[in-house]
Amino acid sequence: MGEHTILFAGLGERIEFKHVAHSRDALTNGAINAIKYLYKVDKDDARIISIQEILGLNE
Repeated sequence: MGEHTILFAGLGERIEFKHVAHSRDALTNGAINAIKYLYKVDKDDARIISIQEILGLNE
């Protein structure tokens, strides 16, 4: 369970983006999918893997 807020603030105003997880189950599926993806990655391929790659957003 948790709450995250991204805040963009200026003089006299602000914009907030907020994420609230009511249970750990919401985060568990994503963590398991990331682990499965990383398990399949070639261990000799020394590089940084982004969350975009894990989610398939950079194709």
